[in-house]
Amino acid sequence: FILIPFMEFALPFALRIFPNLLPSTFQDSLKAEESMKRELQSRIAMTQFFQETLEQLAKEQKRKASKRKQELQEAGVDTAADDECTIDNQEDSAAKLLVFLENARNGEPVPPDVIIR
Repeated sequence: FILIPFMEFALPFALRIFPNLLPSTFQDSLKAEESMKRELQSRIAMTQFFQETLEQLAKEQKRKASKRKQELQEAGVDTAADDECTIDNQEDSAAKLLVFLENARNGEPVPPDVIIR
């Protein structure tokens, strides 16, 4: 007889220490909304981080390609068509990456084959 009233008295303290003891039917919809908001904010933060990282990589790649091209031109080395083609391709790919990132950031739909490239 003493055990059951004591358990009812101790229930708020037990729930405070172990909040997962409360069944899901008693959880607030506000808690679910808060967790969804937190998850969305973390996803947005991760997306921004990855976008900034990709932009930096694209700019760095473009800068390296233009620097290499400039060094070859200053040295007066007659570069093969393959070298120039490679440098131009690197610049083109860096420019295409920046355009892709800008379009993705603006929310424009991107076909899967463009993403794969």
